[in-house]
Amino acid sequence: MICAQRGRMEEMEIDFRFVILCSGFPINLAGYAEGSINFPSLHVFGSVRGKDRQIARESSRDLASLFEDGSRVIIEHDCGHIIPTQSPHIDAIRDFLCRFV
Repeated sequence: MICAQRGRMEEMEIDFRFVILCSGFPINLAGYAEGSINFPSLHVFGSVRGKDRQIARESSRDLASLFEDGSRVIIEHDCGHIIPTQSPHIDAIRDFLCRFV
């Protein structure tokens, strides 16, 4: 929600250049269409095979779809409800973060 509203929050003291959403899911974003949020984002979540039992893969994919294609990076892994620490996933996370250093 903060990413979607960021343009309207210029007067606030919140300043960030990207967002990392791990097993994220959309909430109160019914007014937003696919690709309508233009903000750098990294989405990390378990695949069908990963069997994340806390957050359904489809919910995380729905959230990722709200971000513009060119601004989002999706890491879908087979490790369940964790942040993967092995290649190639950790390399993709590092590559995303290096864009902002």
